[in-house]
Amino acid sequence: MPWAVPAFSRGRVNAAGQALIAAGAFDDVSAQVIGNWRAAHAYPLFHLQMNLRSWATKVSADSLVSQRLKRLSSIALKLRLNAAMKLSQMQDIGGCRAILENVAEVERVVASLRASRALHELIREDDYIVDPKESGYRGHHLIFKYRNRRITEYDGLRIEMQVRTRAQHAWATAVETAGTFQGQALKSNLGSEDWRYFFKLVASDIARREGCAAVSGVPATATKLRAEIRRYDKMLRAVNHLRAWQASLHQAESSVPGAYYFLLQLFPDENRLTIEGYRKENLDAANAAYLEMEEQAIASGQVSDSVLVSVESIRSLRRAYPNYFSDTDRFIEAVELAKK
Repeated sequence: MPWAVPAFSRGRVNAAGQALIAAGAFDDVSAQVIGNWRAAHAYPLFHLQMNLRSWATKVSADSLVSQRLKRLSSIALKLRLNAAMKLSQMQDIGGCRAILENVAEVERVVASLRASRALHELIREDDYIVDPKESGYRGHHLIFKYRNRRITEYDGLRIEMQVRTRAQHAWATAVETAGTFQGQALKSNLGSEDWRYFFKLVASDIARREGCAAVSGVPATATKLRAEIRRYDKMLRAVNHLRAWQASLHQAESSVPGAYYFLLQLFPDENRLTIEGYRKENLDAANAAYLEMEEQAIASGQVSDSVLVSVESIRSLRRAYPNYFSDTDRFIEAVELAKK
């Protein structure tokens, strides 16, 4: 299978990143540079994802592993929020994730990744389970620099691994769903304070049930936490909204036998999702379609959310990326449990 390799200097990549966030300055040249830079992460991402999958399946046969290349909109937002960041230094252009049943399984996988004898260099680790983000987000992140003695073109490219529990995953994807349908960057702790506080409350209850550190800035006792979750759910009609977004979603799927990569495009204003499958050998075509889809959305001002992902099968797609299907059932269960 042909893999893209970095074709431009780091300086050109950084300049293209600045063009992406400058109003009206995202031209064809910048698109080509960013498209190549992102596509070049597919090779190291594939290998590190396989490494993560190997350790995760040893811990649990029911683990779910997936990978994705970062969306242009997410790249642009991250650059805007971090003025000193350069695109060539962004650590999660390529990202893979393992979802386990509980915190003990997460810890076993993380320990295995730390002790791995692979050449890849672990350059950063953030344990948001022990120390949750301000938003309430929890999960364990590890950043690796790719190394390969035989193929050196990709050396130094950074790949992010995320390891989280099913409950943590349900929370994170529900935040993305609510943010997408409301046109707010709730995932980046922006947007409605009430919605952000509601998710923070639920995150703290999930942490309590998992025996982990509580989220700061919310009631410390279970009784007060339950009362606040009830109050905010009623005020926002949060569960009702989540159920309505899922019930109204229209899905169109282009079936490709043996597909390994899936290009998803969600149109929240139309409650419509399209899915296009690609075989492993058609990664170039998938990357080209991904970039074209995003360019068209930027040029037209169209409200859509696209992502190119990889999972073992179409059946795993909904479990790995439930936010694109407006599937918040697990999160709703957590809310209802928290309110009792």
